[in-house]
Amino acid sequence: MSAPIWRLYGVPLSQPFRSVAWALLQNQIRFEVQLTVPGATTKIGSRNDAFRSLSKMRSSKIPLLQNTRTGFTIAESPAILAHLCEGTSLYAPPGSTQRATIDSYMHWHHTGTRKLSSFIFPYLRPAEATQVIDQDQQLQAKMAATLKSLENGWFADMTTEKECFLAGGTDPSIADLLAYEEIVQLPMLGLLPQSQLQAEYPKIAAWTERMARLPFHDPVHIAMTELGDVTDTNNEIPLMKRLGAANKAALQALAEAQTNFPTEQDSEATTNSKL
Repeated sequence: MSAPIWRLYGVPLSQPFRSVAWALLQNQIRFEVQLTVPGATTKIGSRNDAFRSLSKMRSSKIPLLQNTRTGFTIAESPAILAHLCEGTSLYAPPGSTQRATIDSYMHWHHTGTRKLSSFIFPYLRPAEATQVIDQDQQLQAKMAATLKSLENGWFADMTTEKECFLAGGTDPSIADLLAYEEIVQLPMLGLLPQSQLQAEYPKIAAWTERMARLPFHDPVHIAMTELGDVTDTNNEIPLMKRLGAANKAALQALAEAQTNFPTEQDSEATTNSKL
């Protein structure tokens, strides 16, 4: 079998990376992963000049998606998702109110829901672990404020019973993929008990349960399942070893999820429309 046309740069523990990987899988687009460590200057780091030269903006952020046939690259997860999902159920038709809502959320995301990632990053840096524990109450307060603004804002019109998503309809969108990755990491990595999420943010909790039933959810999120509670100071396995094992398990799961996807020859016409 020939190599996939698409190459996705990043790490499975990255929230934007997971949203793009999930969209690729839901659209049954074969892709390979080029492990790229965010913020690192090493050979496989995102601050390495070889990686930065891939995009016109010389971005040092992940994910980055590349067409291996043409060399075309696109950075920034909202732009990648919009490009991949044009004409699919994940991105409403142009001119519709649903499309406007999706676009509005994606423009807001990086200063809104994306802030939740700042509560995770320090736990994934061993040198900052002690400082994080000392600031835990402050972090919890900021996290609660962000979640409350979501519960009373973007999720305000939702109910805990009705099947609905961020764009207001009964179908999930790329806006949901982006938001879910930031929110679900909190209970999955031990920063927010699931019981607390359900009690204090019932609309968000019900929505996460709907999202978890979507196709390919489990292989996309296996890295967090493998990593477990990042706040557990009694875990005897070194954090770096746990991070490596989590990413390795995720890479295998993402590859296996594509086993029955169309070959490149079968999907060539679809892919060419996105060059």
